[in-house]
Amino acid sequence: VLGIVGMVLLETSVIVEPGTIALLLKRGKATGRALTPGRHFMQPWRKAVVQIYPSRELSLVAGGRAIGDPRVEYFDDPLRLHLGDKAFAEVSYTLRCQLDTGQLKDVHNQFGPEGLWAALRDITRSAILTEVGTGNLSVNDVYGTGFTALQARLTEALDTALGAAGFDLKMFTLREVDLGETGEA
Repeated sequence: VLGIVGMVLLETSVIVEPGTIALLLKRGKATGRALTPGRHFMQPWRKAVVQIYPSRELSLVAGGRAIGDPRVEYFDDPLRLHLGDKAFAEVSYTLRCQLDTGQLKDVHNQFGPEGLWAALRDITRSAILTEVGTGNLSVNDVYGTGFTALQARLTEALDTALGAAGFDLKMFTLREVDLGETGEA
């Protein structure tokens, strides 16, 4: 009897590995219940599936060489844009964020596990393009104290945009703004 009870408990449990979280799906629909690492027991009469998501920080690097740093999961090309004064620039940046477990159901319904990186890249690019496209940003804002203020503006815009999509911004670093021939002049 103890062996049968033990087997039922093992069959009705799921183990979530460290560094991941799991979203409970019932009949293919997200339930909103996020499972943290460890063993979790399910109701034996209900069929449930779990979808695994990363719980660690996600890192995205745009621009620079993709040198295979194991701490960086996603490399992207630098963002090419025009500042508010119509000067062309290539922006390189580093972004670190984490999934908000409270919004995991919404993230799953919008992007799914395969769409996380595309969503993170697109939301980040959109927020940066919107912020630097304002008419009051010029070439002078990418040097000295203007650079620091620009990074703070972009961080605030990204925090808002990513937060609305279910990501918690941990760090944003504006690494370089290459102005091409304008910067050389």
